[in-house]
Amino acid sequence: MSRDNDFGEEFSETAEELREFMKDESFVHYVGMISPPRPGVRELLEFVEHEYYKPDTRRNDLFLMRIIRWEDIVWALISIPIKERSYVEKAVRSFGLRIANGVPTMLSGGKAERFPYENERTFTFENVSGHPVYRNNPLEEKRN
Repeated sequence: MSRDNDFGEEFSETAEELREFMKDESFVHYVGMISPPRPGVRELLEFVEHEYYKPDTRRNDLFLMRIIRWEDIVWALISIPIKERSYVEKAVRSFGLRIANGVPTMLSGGKAERFPYENERTFTFENVSGHPVYRNNPLEEKRN
C-alpha cells in the first residue's frame, strides 16, 4: 500500500506498520471503494481534505490516506483524529453516502473475506438506500 509523506512523495508502508498504526485509539478509519468507483467516495474524500485538512498546512498531517488493492478493487483508507469524526459524519449524506459499521466483506471461493485492516473504529462508505447505483434492473429501466 502507499501513502504520501510530508513532502507529497509517495512511499510504501508495510501491512504490519499499518496494523500497528491502527492500534492508535486517537484515530478513526473509513474505507471507500475507488476503482471501480463508488459514486461519491472520491468527492467526499476531496471535500473533507480540502475543507478541514487543507493541503500544504500542518492540519493536513492529520488526514492520512492509504491506497490499498484488495480483491481486485482499489480502496482508499482514510484516518483522521477520532475527536474530529463529526467532519465526515456531517458531510457524508451530501455525497449520496452513508457510514456503515465495519469493513467491506467479499464472497470469494464460497467463503467470506473481510477487508484486511479493521478494528472497532473502522467504518465503510456505502451509497444511501435508493441511490441510483442500486437501480440496475434492465427490465425496470425499459419501462420508464
